[in-house]
Amino acid sequence: MSPGTSLAPAAAATNLEALAAALEAYQPNTAAHPDDHYAFLVCQEALLAARAGNYGVGCLLTDPAGRVIVRGHNQVFQPRFRSDLHAEMVVLNHFEQTCPELTDLSGYQLVVSLEPCPMCLSRILMAGIGVMRYVSPDQGGGMIGNLHALPPSFKTLAGGQVFGQARCSAQLRQLALSLFTQNLAELRERLLQRRPRG
Repeated sequence: MSPGTSLAPAAAATNLEALAAALEAYQPNTAAHPDDHYAFLVCQEALLAARAGNYGVGCLLTDPAGRVIVRGHNQVFQPRFRSDLHAEMVVLNHFEQTCPELTDLSGYQLVVSLEPCPMCLSRILMAGIGVMRYVSPDQGGGMIGNLHALPPSFKTLAGGQVFGQARCSAQLRQLALSLFTQNLAELRERLLQRRPRG
């Protein structure tokens, strides 16, 4: 299904359950794809987000030893509207609230199921996370492919950070994209309804 395609509610639910079944059946293969385990976990979070009526995007943060220390997912629409609660924001909010003493995040890695938008990229830059990886590119809203377009001060912040696509299977990349696009048209319309009339 292409981005912007709308499904009837019953069809959307069926499609979501098919994605859930495909994800449940998937076995991460870190020997062939080093980031497969993390990509699988953020897809699980994306599924939780989509089931709740949010954008299907998930995120996690690992410590320097590679342990997952925070997981989260998009919460823009549910449980109540919060324009800032993209998956990356949820994870970074929790981390910064619970670990305020940490100042060197060069060994930390953020993994997200979808390429971060401009707002989330700005937050990642400000937070100073050492490595940022995304599972699926977002052709319509992703910012990692446009790092060259950052203002000079943001380019300076990005200088010591590593950005790139997760080293995971093509199947997980497709699942991540499908989880995001399965309710995209409906949620985009809800956002457009909040725009000023003019």
